[in-house]
Amino acid sequence: MENTPEYKKRLDKAKINIVFIGMFSVVMLFAGLTSAYIVSMGDSFWLKVPLPKAFWISTAIILLSSVTFYLAEKSIYNGNTQKLKLFLLITFVLGLLFVVFQFKGYKELVNKGIHPVNNHILVTEGRYGDYYKVLFNNDTIHVN
Repeated sequence: MENTPEYKKRLDKAKINIVFIGMFSVVMLFAGLTSAYIVSMGDSFWLKVPLPKAFWISTAIILLSSVTFYLAEKSIYNGNTQKLKLFLLITFVLGLLFVVFQFKGYKELVNKGIHPVNNHILVTEGRYGDYYKVLFNNDTIHVN
């Protein structure tokens, strides 16, 4: 039964449907995260904080590691185990560098007085932007 043209036709149709379901899932995930971001922006006080340079570097590193992982996968299909080992090692090292630069970025934020705490940003030094009013239990907190 598995070698019949009818079976192969159904199998191809099932594969196409799975691809469409996967694409739809990714689009819905993106839409959900985007709407959650928009809703949470209106819910609380947000500060505009420029990203540290370490975060930009870590983004470039993770993109580069995706390329090296793809090259490692391609090496498998070509049967070249030496290149496979090399690209996997490079991917691993880039992953470690990604983690290092993430820590550097958060350290830079903390050194500037910006502390991500429990889904909020606590600013301990200075004031960003225009005047703002912070309330706690309906009492105004004055920021110098």
